[in-house]
Amino acid sequence: MRPVPFASPLAACLLLSLAGCDERTRELPAGYDRDAAVTTLTTRLEAGGYEVDDGEFVIFRIEDCEGLPSCYGNNPSSPYGLFRFPPAPGEDLGATTPPLSDASARTSYRLRADEALVFLGRTPPRARYFSFVPYVADRDGVSVFGSVAVPANHLTLETSGPASDPFDRETAVVVTGDPTLAEDVRAALARQGLGSIVNVQSLPSDVVRFGHDAAADRLTMLFRVALFEDAAAGAAYLANPGARILRVRAATPRTVAGTPFGGYAPQGTGTTEEAYRDALDRLGAAIDAANAGATITPSAMVLLRLTGTTCIANLTECNGDNPDTLYWGMLPRLLGPKDRIVVYGIDHGAVGKATYTNVSAYDYGTLAGVAAVHDDVWVGSAEALLPGDAQASALFAWTFARDCTGVPRCTAIGETFPGVALDDTMTVVLRAYLEPGTATAPYDDEVIGPRVRIVTVP
Repeated sequence: MRPVPFASPLAACLLLSLAGCDERTRELPAGYDRDAAVTTLTTRLEAGGYEVDDGEFVIFRIEDCEGLPSCYGNNPSSPYGLFRFPPAPGEDLGATTPPLSDASARTSYRLRADEALVFLGRTPPRARYFSFVPYVADRDGVSVFGSVAVPANHLTLETSGPASDPFDRETAVVVTGDPTLAEDVRAALARQGLGSIVNVQSLPSDVVRFGHDAAADRLTMLFRVALFEDAAAGAAYLANPGARILRVRAATPRTVAGTPFGGYAPQGTGTTEEAYRDALDRLGAAIDAANAGATITPSAMVLLRLTGTTCIANLTECNGDNPDTLYWGMLPRLLGPKDRIVVYGIDHGAVGKATYTNVSAYDYGTLAGVAAVHDDVWVGSAEALLPGDAQASALFAWTFARDCTGVPRCTAIGETFPGVALDDTMTVVLRAYLEPGTATAPYDDEVIGPRVRIVTVP
């Protein structure tokens, strides 16, 4: 497992509205009890003129994609957490039912501007990445699934520990379009000695359509965590995250001035991957040589420019974009019994441009991610094809095929879920997550995208 890099505390301070910005450990009050803290918070908010509903923190996994019309390009390396709440009084539920929802509890919701979602819980055990991101799920009945705030990720989140170790720590995340409500929640938690772990994600008043009626947007929250260092500890966390989720609103609806969209985090460090371009050409030639006698067809990997606010404005689908990530997708195609998809490229983490990188295989019709390989697994894959090449350790090559018998460094794609039927098109997507120097996605002009060879054996 590669080490998890961290940004400086100063970089963290620039990216989020945080309670404090130094490296000291934010100690919890003696005898801290999360449930008791939630009870006290609820009591104080209700005394201050708010209504508070309890929600649930529910986990969405690959198997939950089965049967859905779309799984929105889920990352198979990353389980997701969703905030689930009962509908508010008078809230229009819309015509569709979100995943892991029924009439009594929903994972997407219409919010008034004077409402907030509050997470009070523990961060996951050590992993390569985690974050919280709010989204507009749909507008006017059209799915857009577009991000509306800078992610609160493991490089930027305030927790009960130092910035250099945000894992398995207590934190609070407040998501709202109402600055007054955000401050009231922070103040109520500060009275319990928890003010330094509060993170506020503002829902922008010039992007989100607030309200409970059918004209309002439906919003959702997405928590991601990828690649636990200790698989057993990760499984235990997912089985029982223990988080408490609240939905808070003014008991008497009020007008909110709101906060306009402040933009996503700035990208780029000035360091590029150009030094590896020739090595990537050498790797492509080596792949061709290793498959002599087969039919080899290059296929494009296209940079997917997914920007949440653009998708929302244009009513196009962003499929749960993450501003911490760059995405490239292969042009969809059938994968026959004798076909192999060989994906190769620069290991962005190995050269310092990403926290982790993975390649995922998808059923293109449902955008269900069915398999993935990541940079801990493909270490040495390019060196096997380019022995003695000084730059090979900065590259990777991996194959997806129906049958991996005799094929090294290969992932088999079955014909039933989780897999892709022979008569269904599939695609592969590469993700480069979180440049350590900026705590956001790498800048696309500074990285070189992956490439694909389609190999058809006789």
